[in-house]
Amino acid sequence: MAHVTLLPFSAGEMVPDQNAVLVSGDVGCGKVISYGRTVLAFDKTNEEAAITPTVQMPGQYAGGTLMATATVIFENDIIATSDAIFDIGVEAITPGDTGNVLISDTFDTLNTGNKVSPPSAGYLTSFTDTLVNKDSVTVGDAVRFAIRRDTDLDSDTCNSDVYIVSLEIWEDTA
Repeated sequence: MAHVTLLPFSAGEMVPDQNAVLVSGDVGCGKVISYGRTVLAFDKTNEEAAITPTVQMPGQYAGGTLMATATVIFENDIIATSDAIFDIGVEAITPGDTGNVLISDTFDTLNTGNKVSPPSAGYLTSFTDTLVNKDSVTVGDAVRFAIRRDTDLDSDTCNSDVYIVSLEIWEDTA
């Protein structure tokens, strides 16, 4: 696997999804600063989401397998067999496309069911997802990425808030 970083996002750059852009009924996650670290706080009971700023898909993207890696922290010590479930969305807009981006969104179908299992409370861990649904993104597109916790899915058995530290978008060129 050849890992080519395309777009790294810190939690501080991302904004809570206040408009339920990804799924109707969702709410924006919280933002917390702890020991100088900004994190996105995803509740253990609510469907919450956050979105990156709009950026241009960089020229080094070769159109291959698009991946996302999220770095996370679990707030509580919980049983290691529990999982938190996250979905990741991609929105790609080619300059000249029709549609008013000030009043609507065009996220592709969410990449769903990404499991992350907790280590000890406060320890960093991560999960990686292959972004199969990537909205036909190409170099130069205006892109946004979104992440949401899917707490109403039966397989989200984690009884802890989860903090997102960062989201890295990368290409697997292998």
